[in-house]
Amino acid sequence: MPIRVLLTEEFARHGVEAIFIKAPHSATPEDQLMLQFQGMIAEYERAQILERSRRGKRHRAKSGEISVLGGAPYGYRYIRKMPETPARYEIDAAEAAVVRLVFEKYTVDGLSIGAIARLLREMGPPTRRRVTRWERSVVWGMLRNPAYKGTACFNKTQVGPRQKVTKPFRLSGRSVHGEKTQRT
Repeated sequence: MPIRVLLTEEFARHGVEAIFIKAPHSATPEDQLMLQFQGMIAEYERAQILERSRRGKRHRAKSGEISVLGGAPYGYRYIRKMPETPARYEIDAAEAAVVRLVFEKYTVDGLSIGAIARLLREMGPPTRRRVTRWERSVVWGMLRNPAYKGTACFNKTQVGPRQKVTKPFRLSGRSVHGEKTQRT
């Protein structure tokens, strides 16, 4: 049953009359039938629009075009499609330096996500929203973003088991390879 009909019936049960601008204002059975037909046709057209949109996105993804819907990751700038060039990402040098620092501090220096967030707050580079308050969730999202290793996801619909983030095991300030490390 179309949602429009369900809503109209629900409104009527609570004593509310729904008046449609582009529909006849009458309670005859013929008018009710016409209202239901219009609702079904509107739902069908909505489904058609969604399918055409999905098909277009799938085609662009298969051809390697980027989607603006996800937004450019921190360190990149989205460049709109022009008649002679496709849409693309360009590296933002200042933000890219912050991304490199985050990955270096996490992988090489072994800093925790909280320590990296504190370091960024002290250093003061702006976040994507142009504030200097770096949160752990932003740093964690950056470290987990597959775009930084050159991959992208499209049409992801399944949720799998949580993945463990493994770091080298450290014993009393030494990594598994024997070199000294500092942990904050």
